[in-house]
Amino acid sequence: MSTKIDLKIFAAVSLTIVGFLMTITIFAMSYRAHQKTYPEAQTIKPDIQEVNFIAVGDIMLSRLVARRAEKANDPYWMWKNIRDFMTQSDFNIWNLESPTNGTPLYSYEETMIFNAPPKLIETLSVMNFLLLNLANNHALDQGETWLKITQKLLREKGMIQVGTGENLQEAWTPRIVEKNGIKIAFISASYASINDDGTTTNEYVARIQHTQKLRKSIETAKKEADYTIVIMHAGSEYTRTPTPLQQKFARTAIDSGADMVIGGHPHWTQWIEKYGDKYIFYSLGNFIFDQDFSYETKTGLALQVFLTKTDAITKLDRVELHPITIENYGQPRLLSWEAKKRALNDIGQIDTIIR
Repeated sequence: MSTKIDLKIFAAVSLTIVGFLMTITIFAMSYRAHQKTYPEAQTIKPDIQEVNFIAVGDIMLSRLVARRAEKANDPYWMWKNIRDFMTQSDFNIWNLESPTNGTPLYSYEETMIFNAPPKLIETLSVMNFLLLNLANNHALDQGETWLKITQKLLREKGMIQVGTGENLQEAWTPRIVEKNGIKIAFISASYASINDDGTTTNEYVARIQHTQKLRKSIETAKKEADYTIVIMHAGSEYTRTPTPLQQKFARTAIDSGADMVIGGHPHWTQWIEKYGDKYIFYSLGNFIFDQDFSYETKTGLALQVFLTKTDAITKLDRVELHPITIENYGQPRLLSWEAKKRALNDIGQIDTIIR
């Protein structure tokens, strides 16, 4: 009797549970069918743009450099050991210390009057150079007419020159490079207009003594660009120590609104200064040069500068320091780790990245 009652109770409980579960299932299905769907909330990420460029030391494509390239029957001879590095950035910049008179003639003796064969200058565009500074003490080595020939050749190969012009107003005009949605302004000036002590002046080359023109140029640049870089060709040769004139010009540039100053001319690398929250690279030394007579003249520094732009604000992300050595009177090569540490220590640096 009790067994039959238990079975009846069990059956009743089971039917109750099944009914309950069916009710829940039907309710859930009905709820889902009538539920209003809302799009999932999405995390809005800021629009970030990035650009990087490489700046190197002084480039001289005359004298023994031109002779070695000619003997090798290869206008790209200079780039043999560094081509991969130069072509992985968004673009490259720096100082061309040898104009061209439009002919392949050059002197390979110990002359201070440079002429670069046009075919050597043309390799710069293939090596990713977009902007070249002509404001230096060799700008007029071949005269005013041939400065214009050099400018014309650069334009024909898709490159921009900075620091020289038909007049000083043009020489001081900022040049804008736009890559990946970021506009970078470049301004350049030299301690000298020809290869003397800086006393001779002319109307074609921007000079670092003209600080009022520097301020006005930076003011113009900041209205047009996201980031402003001043290039400086100045200093005493063969020394690690910047001159008071270098320091005054570079700091005036930063005080006037420039975001970075990069220098050349001394043929040695010089220290890096953080002035306020901006960087001054007083000298990157040589990059392609035939000064094979010392460790210092054969050791240069390449910078890879990384910028980011977020919500219309452009900032420096980092600068990677790449010391180089020059071999065979004109072939730059990245240094190995141990040699790199020594080269950086020479200018008071420990890390290969600064921010």
